[in-house]
Formats: sequence, C-alpha cells, structure tokens
Amino acid sequence: MRTMILRLATDFACLGVAVLGLFVSTSSAFAQCGEGWTLAAGVGPSSYEVCYDESRQRTVLFSGTTTYEWDGTTWETVAVLGPPDRGAAAMAYDPAGQRCLLFGGYSSMGGRKDLWSWDGVTWTQLASAPPEALGRGDFAMAFDRGRNRLVVHGGWPGSGLLLTDTLEYDPGTNSWSRWATSPIGNRYAHKMAYDEARGEIILHGGYYFANKNDTWRWNGSAWSFASNTGPARYVFGMTYDSGRQQAVIHGGTTCCGEVEYPQTYLWDGSAWSLCPTLGPARGYTNIAFDRARDVIVLPGGMGPTPSGRGNVPETWELAMSVQSSTLNVPADYATIQAAVDAAVAGDTVLVASGDYVESVDLRGKAILVKSAVVHGARVLAPQNTRCFVAHTGESSATRVIGFNLGRAGKRGGGVSVSNASAVFDNCAFIECRNGTGGGAHVAGGAPMFIGCDFVRCVADEIVGFYGDGGAIRSVGGSIIVDYCNFLDNEGIHGNCFVQEGGVSVFRNCSLVGGQTSWTPQIYNASGSLTIEDSLFDGGSLQTALFGWAPYTVRRSTFRNFTAVSVMDGRSGQVLIDECSFEHCHCDIGLFIQTYSLSYAIASSTFCDCSSPIFECCWSDLGGNNFNAACSCFGDLNGDGQVAGADVTIVLSGWQNGPGSTEGDLSGDGETDGTDLALLLSNWGACE
Repeated sequence: MRTMILRLATDFACLGVAVLGLFVSTSSAFAQCGEGWTLAAGVGPSSYEVCYDESRQRTVLFSGTTTYEWDGTTWETVAVLGPPDRGAAAMAYDPAGQRCLLFGGYSSMGGRKDLWSWDGVTWTQLASAPPEALGRGDFAMAFDRGRNRLVVHGGWPGSGLLLTDTLEYDPGTNSWSRWATSPIGNRYAHKMAYDEARGEIILHGGYYFANKNDTWRWNGSAWSFASNTGPARYVFGMTYDSGRQQAVIHGGTTCCGEVEYPQTYLWDGSAWSLCPTLGPARGYTNIAFDRARDVIVLPGGMGPTPSGRGNVPETWELAMSVQSSTLNVPADYATIQAAVDAAVAGDTVLVASGDYVESVDLRGKAILVKSAVVHGARVLAPQNTRCFVAHTGESSATRVIGFNLGRAGKRGGGVSVSNASAVFDNCAFIECRNGTGGGAHVAGGAPMFIGCDFVRCVADEIVGFYGDGGAIRSVGGSIIVDYCNFLDNEGIHGNCFVQEGGVSVFRNCSLVGGQTSWTPQIYNASGSLTIEDSLFDGGSLQTALFGWAPYTVRRSTFRNFTAVSVMDGRSGQVLIDECSFEHCHCDIGLFIQTYSLSYAIASSTFCDCSSPIFECCWSDLGGNNFNAACSCFGDLNGDGQVAGADVTIVLSGWQNGPGSTEGDLSGDGETDGTDLALLLSNWGACE
C-alpha cells in the first residue's frame, strides 16, 4: 500500500507542478579574455614586486625600499622605509594571514633569502630560508591556498649556477622546507600561480640557454609536466583570475636581442590559449588580479618608449567583466549542443519548453544552460547516453538549471561528471536508468546538486564491487547534495546514493521509500559522508544508512523503518547528533553493527521505537530521550488525523508555486510532490 501511495505522489511530481527555487546568478558575466587593455594611469611606479591585498582591496607594489598602493585610480606612497633594497624579488598574498609576503631578490650583498610581510601598516621580518638554501633573485613564487604554504622555485643566486630547488614556507610554524632538485631543471625568470580550481601550483616559462615554453604542476611533494603549449618567454607577468578560474600570462621578453611582447595567454587546466586582443608590450614586470574590481593590473615594466626600449611608468588594466550573450534554443540554434558549442564563458543557453533528444557535452565552458520554464525543457538521452556530460574540467561556473532529465531508450538519462565541478540546479531526474549511477554518475571532481528531484531512477548493474546507486553514484568525488528530494529510486547496494571514496555532504534532503525493500537508501562504501538537516522515511526498507566507512548525521529525522534496522555499519564510529527517530520497529535493533563499528549519540529523541534500540557498542554523549512522545506528522490542521483536509493544505501550497512553504513537510523550503508522498505515507488517525 505504501509503495502505491508513493508512486501516486511521484506521478503528481512528474507533471511539473512542483517547482523548487530557481537559482539566478547575479554575478558579473564573464568572458575569458575580458574587454581589452586600457591605460589606467600615465604616471606611476615601475617595478615587478606586486601583490593584491584582498582584505584591503589594494594592489601593493614594492620598489627599492618604498611601498606603494593602487586603489584603481591613483598610486599612493604608503611606506618609504621597508625591507632592505633589492630587485628581482617576488610577492604573493597570504589569504589566511591577510598580508603580502615579500621574499628574496638581488642586492649589492648578493642574493637575498629573507622573508617579510606587509599588513597595510607595517613590514615585519619573518624566518629566512634555511641555511642550505641560497639567496636568489629571478625565481618563481606563489602561495598555495589549499595547503597554506608559500612555494618558491629556482632562480639565480647572483653568481655561479642557476638553482633547481623548491622551497616551502609554513606560516603556521614560521619555518621552511626544501626539496633539493626537481625535474624542471635549471632556469630563472619563470613565474608561478596557484590554480584554485584545481588545487595545484602552475609554473611556466623562464630562460636557460633557450626561451622556455613548458608548464609544470606542483602538488606539495613533486613536480609533474603539464604542457608545452604556452609562450616561450621570461620576465613576464603571471596571476590567477579567480572569476574565470584560469591562470593569466601577459607580455614577457625573449633572448637574445631582447624584445617585449603584447600578448595575453590563458591556462584552462590543460593548455594555454592566446587571447585575440593585444595589450602593452612589457617585460620585466608582473601582474595582479584585483578581485574586488575584476581587473588585471599591470604596473610599469620594460617596453618600447619614444626614446627606445626602457622602463615605462604606466599602469594598464585588463577589465575581465563583459556583457554576456543569450543563445536561444531552438530560435537561434536547433539543438542545445549547437548552442553550447557556440557559447563563450559567461553566456546563457536558454532552452524553450519541449522535448530534446540529445546528449549534451558541456565542453568545459563557464556558462549557464537553462530551461526557460522550470522543467519545461525535457532532455531525453538517446540509448545508453546521458542528458548532460561534464568531462572537461567544468568548474562551479558551469550550471545546468531547471531541466527535466529522462531517457529516450530502455537505458540512459541523467548526467555524467568526471573530474569536474559543474552545478546541477533545480533539475528533475525522472526514471533515468543506467547500469551504474542511475540518475547521476560522478567520477572525481566536486559537483553540486541543488534543489533536484530524483524520481524512480534505477541502477541495475554492479560495476566494480559497489557499482550501482539508484539515484547517484560517486567514485572519488567530493559532492554536495542540497535541498534534493529522492522518491522511490532503486539500486542494488543503495537506492539513493552509493559512495566509494571522496568527501560528500547531504543537506536539507528528503529520502522517501525505495523500489527495492532490502536495499539501504545510502551506502557509504568508503570515504567521508556527512548528513545534515535531512528526512528519511523508510517504509519497509532494510536500513536508511549502511557503511563500511563511518558517517556523521546531524539534526535529521528517521521515521517508519520497519525491517531489519535504521542504521548498520562495519567499522569506525558513527556520530548521531540532535536526531529524531519516530515509529521505527526493526527486527534486530535500530542500530546494528558488524565487526568493529560503534555509535556515539547525543541530544537525540526516540518515540514509538521498538526495543532493543542498540544491538551493541554505543556511547551516550548525553541529552538523549529514549521515551519521547511522538508528534502527529502530517496532521496539518490539528484535528488528530492525517486525512483529506491535510491533502488540501499540501495541494494549496503546491499550487502556489516556488517559495510557498504551506504544507512543507519535508522541510526543504518548498511544497511539492515529496510533501504529498510523506503525508500519504502517514495516513490515518494519530497515534
């Protein structure tokens, strides 16, 4: 009876009446190469120790012993005396310490290895590089935000051989580490930036008997070759554009017979591309990305002047925000794929209501692909394909919004994500069927599913040891699932979700029923899993959560589990905090274990639950109530029963559309088919 009621409710949801909150981006539209370089100030300092201070929204420039700051309009001299005089040093921003770090450089005393910090008021000397590390200039330097380390590579000590070592400074301990050699080899005047989207240091170019065009990656312990698609330059400017999640190179010089260049290049994680517009021809310079104003700042440097090649005291800026375009389907483009292929970063592909039988590759583009009417555009994937594919390093700037996703053949539908972090917002995954990851399959990356419905999605094969997951399967991914509804899905190991490795978070979700009664709703084979503020309604399911690896559950409700258990596990400790267990009558116990699992429970309540609650192995952290009185879930009008009057309230809230919380039983901020299913599953007189 319960399964039939759930099917009735989810059939209503398939009509598209229920609408979850549609995300609308209010950020600036982006294009990869910006609007073009403009002269911002005809007079200013000329040097290449540059850092953008994010906390104070100023570009900091150090020249000799003098410190300058740029606010987007004028340069201000903020300190005349600072660290000792030097040239060919480098600066990088420490976001945790909210300060600019200055290291090394040449002086009359030779190569320096001292480290200083600037907080906007005072220069402070920090620990110098270790004794085995020589002082140096013309090295590459960047701050690794993921590991909170300042990274330095190579350079020249001022005499003798070029250096090949890698240094790291730990701000937490004010200490250095050193790797003596690297596969990169000898070079100087190369540059580095930290790629925030991919969590790695990127090193490019430099010079040693030839102009270098190779790119390398640093992961905290080793260098690996990345590409040779970039410009062969040295003493160029390099920074990271966080808005478009790309490294940027501008200018640079070649040897011999030194010449400066005006080109700008972009790094997308695998290759460099040349921008179509030219800027000032500059070398012996550096650039910084002003995050507040969304511009790249280039102060001074060497370049052509009326009297020949020399220092140019000009400040140029490359504005990155541009006007976006809307590509309409089918008015402008016959297919969604054709519009995606034509789009550039920042564009919106707007899809009219109707059926589209295709599999859309998102091509790694930072674009919005959006149904003009929520759930009005239905993408039906051809046999054995997915509706949307994100396999090209897509970031969170790639968003798929408001689609109904299904299949045209016996199998297919949903999405496939591989080493990408695209966002799927307010999409309805309806009866998708695949061998693994019935609705969504994730292999690496950090995608997000926000406000999505997974309804009767099926995974019907075991690929690997745990390879199913009726709604979602994640292998090594770090996914976030927020405000999503799971209704009547089917998998061999997990009806709703199977995780193998990675770090996943479920928040504000409703998980109701399942087509396979002996399969848990969530199966954590390995990795870290956190569940918060969610609702599990079980019916005859074996268990809500099963894990070979432990999991953490906070502020969540479990009700109507009547088979073997609510939770089961194999090893580690499960933390349960501020949770509610209602009407759970299980064969063995609510919490059971195999091998070495244990439970730690705090501030949780249990009402109308069978005994024993624990099979074994648990810790009482306090604040628990094992004999609480049950509320009458679903009795919206307070008449002591869940009946037709309560259905009327839910349908009224449902009809009011997005944002209505009248009759919102699931707590996801909307009233829709999930709430109707929950109400019907608690039908009858209150106990």
